[in-house]
Amino acid sequence: MVFTTEIQLPNNVQVTKQSNFVMFHGPLGINKISLNKIDTKGIGAIQIKKRQANRDLGRIIVYSPSKCFCGLVSTIIKNKIQGVSRGFLIYIRLIGTGFRVTKQLRTFQGKGPLDILNFKIGYNHETIFKLPMTSNFQCRAQEPYGNGSSLEKLDPLIKIGEPCGVPASSLQSDASRRRCSAPARAFCLQPTLICLYGIEKNQVTQMAAKIRQISPPSTYTTKGLFIVKSP
Repeated sequence: MVFTTEIQLPNNVQVTKQSNFVMFHGPLGINKISLNKIDTKGIGAIQIKKRQANRDLGRIIVYSPSKCFCGLVSTIIKNKIQGVSRGFLIYIRLIGTGFRVTKQLRTFQGKGPLDILNFKIGYNHETIFKLPMTSNFQCRAQEPYGNGSSLEKLDPLIKIGEPCGVPASSLQSDASRRRCSAPARAFCLQPTLICLYGIEKNQVTQMAAKIRQISPPSTYTTKGLFIVKSP
């Protein structure tokens, strides 16, 4: 028995295949999934169906004999699509007497200027958090939708975990590669409110967890840095 899951693609998202990667191109940036990494045993497959005249949206179909694996890959694909089309938002609220945060640009020796979050949370020393400037992720530029686009030249069935015959190093040595935007950014909407935004869900949630560790919420005094759903 083979389980299948169908995922609809928005109009502003393009999906292409490069070597053993599935690339997601959207208005907010470019993201990728490593097929060999998510399935080392090759028990699943992904089918990318291009846009047709009688269909407004493209589709991605996941096949696998394991229902759990099929659901896992579908969730990863949905997160990538949401990231490049809408992005992810996380809010961190500072609760405590005199708690404040400001975003500053500071120069560090040997590293140059970096954006930092300067916290005032009751300590007698300075508490800062260095923000990432750029992402290390690089990929090749792709053509938009239309006649002759790379999406229309895709193989109809991509087996997960199957070597594609093209070394992954060719992506890094390609002359047409370009650097993508930073995976996560921080904004100080208020002196006690931080907004984290990015196209990669893991990057945004990990940054939120690291910032929260600066002053974890206290069970008894209800002070600290709290992750909230809305401002």
